[in-house]
Amino acid sequence: MPKHSFNAKGVILLSHLTKTNPSQMPWEIGTDLNLEVGSDLSKLPYNLLLSRLPLEQISPGYQIQVKGQADLNGRIQGKNLLSAPFLPGNLNMTGNLQLSNLKVNDLTFEPVLAGPVTVAPGQELAIDLRGKKDAIATRLQPCTRGDQCLAPYLPASFTLQQGQGSQFPILITGVRRGDNLRAQIKNFSLAILNLTPGLIYGIPGRLEGEVTGQANLNLFTLETSGRNTIEIKELAIGEINAKQVSANFSYQDHIAQIASAALILGNSRYLFKNGRFNLKSQQINGKLTIPEAYIEDILTIVKGVDIIDIAQGFQTTNSSTTNSSSDKIGNKKFGNADQLRPFPSIIHGSLATLLRRFAKINAQDDAVANPFNPTTLLTNLDIRGKYTGEIAVAGILTNPKVDFNVEGNNWQWYANSPNQVIVLNQLVGKGSYDQGVITVQPARMELGETVLAFQGQLGQESNSGNFLLQNLSLETVSNLASNFVTIPFDIAGNLNAKGELGGSLTNPQVTNGQVAVVDGSVNNTSLDDIEVNFDYVDSRLDFDTNKPDYLQVSGKVPFPPKPDSDRIDINLKLATPAMALLGVVTQKQVEWVNGEDRTADIDLDVSGSLELADGIKIKDLSGTSEVNIQNGTLKTKLLEDDFTLNVVGKVKLDQQRLEVVNYPDREGQKTIEGNLAGIGFSLSGQLPIVSNRIASNTTNSSNPLTLTIPKDNLKLAGLYEGGVASNIVITGSALRPVIGGNINLENGQAFIPKIQETKTQASDEKPVKNTSNQTPSVVRSRINNLFVPRLRNFQINLVNELRVQQFPIYDIRIAGDLTLNGPINGNLQNLQGLGTITLRRWEVDVLETEFVSDRRHNNTIVFVPEQGLLNPNLDLKFITIAFEPSGALRQRRVDNEILENVVQSSRPDQVKVTLAIKGQTSKILALGGEKDYCADQQITSSGQDRGLAKLGSKTTILSRQQFQQLSECVYGEAIANSEDKAFLFSPIVTLTSTPPRSESGIIALLGNSFITQFETIANSNEREIAELVITQYVVRPIIKHILFTVEEQVSNVGRSIGLADLQVYPTFDAVYDLGQTSSVELSYDYVFNEVQVRYKWQF
Repeated sequence: MPKHSFNAKGVILLSHLTKTNPSQMPWEIGTDLNLEVGSDLSKLPYNLLLSRLPLEQISPGYQIQVKGQADLNGRIQGKNLLSAPFLPGNLNMTGNLQLSNLKVNDLTFEPVLAGPVTVAPGQELAIDLRGKKDAIATRLQPCTRGDQCLAPYLPASFTLQQGQGSQFPILITGVRRGDNLRAQIKNFSLAILNLTPGLIYGIPGRLEGEVTGQANLNLFTLETSGRNTIEIKELAIGEINAKQVSANFSYQDHIAQIASAALILGNSRYLFKNGRFNLKSQQINGKLTIPEAYIEDILTIVKGVDIIDIAQGFQTTNSSTTNSSSDKIGNKKFGNADQLRPFPSIIHGSLATLLRRFAKINAQDDAVANPFNPTTLLTNLDIRGKYTGEIAVAGILTNPKVDFNVEGNNWQWYANSPNQVIVLNQLVGKGSYDQGVITVQPARMELGETVLAFQGQLGQESNSGNFLLQNLSLETVSNLASNFVTIPFDIAGNLNAKGELGGSLTNPQVTNGQVAVVDGSVNNTSLDDIEVNFDYVDSRLDFDTNKPDYLQVSGKVPFPPKPDSDRIDINLKLATPAMALLGVVTQKQVEWVNGEDRTADIDLDVSGSLELADGIKIKDLSGTSEVNIQNGTLKTKLLEDDFTLNVVGKVKLDQQRLEVVNYPDREGQKTIEGNLAGIGFSLSGQLPIVSNRIASNTTNSSNPLTLTIPKDNLKLAGLYEGGVASNIVITGSALRPVIGGNINLENGQAFIPKIQETKTQASDEKPVKNTSNQTPSVVRSRINNLFVPRLRNFQINLVNELRVQQFPIYDIRIAGDLTLNGPINGNLQNLQGLGTITLRRWEVDVLETEFVSDRRHNNTIVFVPEQGLLNPNLDLKFITIAFEPSGALRQRRVDNEILENVVQSSRPDQVKVTLAIKGQTSKILALGGEKDYCADQQITSSGQDRGLAKLGSKTTILSRQQFQQLSECVYGEAIANSEDKAFLFSPIVTLTSTPPRSESGIIALLGNSFITQFETIANSNEREIAELVITQYVVRPIIKHILFTVEEQVSNVGRSIGLADLQVYPTFDAVYDLGQTSSVELSYDYVFNEVQVRYKWQF
């Protein structure tokens, strides 16, 4: 049979009647037909029919899904079908109905359900479909009691049975006895209904749970008798779920009563007793007892709930209930479905989404706006603890009276992480609600020694009361505030506050407010007590400091701002004692040194327009700042001596930009002038506060903020001495400055700062004092990423040369230019360099041997932007002279160089060692794993066993030469395992010598000089040691400097006559290159009066 079919066979009789009255119809129809009907149940318009019901207000967008095939074989008989089709006896249809593969939403029945169907209006409506286990049956009888009828037909019986024999079979039954209907339900899954009642409240997800219950209901009055119960297990809407909801209920004489009810939410239990609601008078009574509940179970609900929509939904429902005294449940009249719709201006979403939009909603409604965006805090809110209490309800539904008494103890707030715990020792809330006013007597919260309390009244129209805050740890405040902003300091101390509350809930006010910080400290530096008075009236905060005298702050802040009241005004005045805070904010890197003639005055006035629509923003910022520092003395760990600072000038803030406006003693000069460590400087120009369209259009790009230091000699003991000049240009914005320009260092000497060693922990985390009964917590170092300067083509010019010396370890003299680009964020790897630095002279101690730069080589450090500042290309050569001890055996060649002495010498061999570095700096540390530095020695024993593997044998006999080779390789291995010498084995570092030696041999040879010097000192008396020290560290450096200058001139002369190199000390040496791979060297030793001629050929 097709999916949709209709076949009828029989008689349809059309009769013409003689009219006996004007209202009588002239025609009448009778029928007697046999029917065969088939239908695809999925194609029938169920949802069109459901749209006429008020389901949209219960479950927005509700749709039912029905699948299956229906086949009907029956007979229909009728008469008077035009005039009175539904009179008893006029229409009768009987037959057999078969449903195949029926599925309603997620409820699936047996493949075949079949049984009789009877439709006899005014007599009986019945269906009885059954399979082997499942059944759908009902029988309806007409109601004949007139006005007492609640519906035209009343159930005589009904049965819904599905899944019998399974783990959770569904059974719904009902049987009428007289006027009463006894109904039972077992294991009915609410998910089958596919309802989403939470959507109108911003709670996604369908209704779920397993329902079991029973009721004895009067079909004419709806009153109950006997025992009536309902139990829902695993009740859930989206992420909100309860383990169990149960109740014993009744309805008599217009009074709905809940004798007892229980809600199990997580591990929490809520018990409700003696609940009564009079549908006529709307009197309510009841008592909720909380024997054991946990705040974390409530928070699970709060995180996923749209509270505004819930409140709006209830408000709309209550409005429809109270609009008319007749629109009550007891009467059979109902309001329009549109009355249940939420306001379209309310946006659905979770509580976190709500708070992100809270400022915009309240700005439209002129309500209190939330100044912060605590999304992160609320979505991660983790508070755990137990509470108990009682809530009693009385009065009428539209104006209830509520008495409450709730207490919690030892709650734990995991503010940022499981390691950061704030213990709430006690929370007490006691009071009442009556006539729209909440009376609090009192509300109190204790966190260790911290107390927060309020006592008074809160109402929609008026508030009154007093609040008190005592001993709130600033560490706790800092930890909580870190969820909103970055706090770059570690703060400690206690916060106290008090005030009088007034106004209303929508317009709260605080008068006679006072906030005090007691025993405060920042970065372990003590602060004087701070006291601030404030008032908050008509959405405007006025505050003014009382203490200390040298720190005066006052202001007016609109909160929340309104179109006609959004101006913010702040005034800050700092006197000389406030400069002690410089050491606090710089963590003692720079500190102010007090003195009688040292003064500082800073005055700042700022105003602007406050906006909270999308975060906290201040627009149209303007103001002035005056700075006058005379004979200021500062000290820093980088310098050995204190240095002075003098600054005088005025800065104007207008249209989101800073502008230097005048120098007080000079008419028309727009500069700030001062001097630092005796060097004068001037600051002029403009700089936007933030980079935006207004600032960019109003800022004169031809007049950027410029710091100028004229050419002068600067002396900062322990850091730099020499010439300096600079012209630094700052563009961008104050929060994102872009630094360009240049600084010139001329004939200067830099010193490596001596930083005091401080005890640090293994990580950047440090424990916090347990001042508020907190469990030990961890506060991570905070870096303020709001301020990130950037270098753009910033040039450093080393004019003539810059000397860097740490005697006697190294002495470096460099020259060149370097251009820097990139952010200054504490990581030098993010900077890019461009330029070439030339090493004019370099003396460095390696393996306790002094190496000097090779004058014949162009020693350079080349910076390439793509490689970063810390990875330049190195091309360096250093040389030194070592003497092989007399009597030592000449080592055999190990490389591909042919060297023959034309004249043999009887004196010890002079070995010229070259240390070459060529490649990227990063490869100096790319050692590539362990290396066997004895592999090139090929030590053998009597022509048999090779290597060192057999040296432990008692029968191994080594020659003198083998012992020397062994000592060299062992020394080389020891050096390779030394961290400060490991760079020698980098792939870009090579050690060569003339005459040629292996790397381990060179290392051993260089090490002998230190051993020899140590032995000399060990075998000397005090006078000899003193002479050695004076010779080595006083006379020798002076002679060395003279000889270096002479040798540089001699080398230049040698190159001018075609020699590769020419030197006169310590021996006379002349090198002439025959080609790229060969050379001749002539050497004359003054001491031994000997001449050597060497021919070198490298292939």
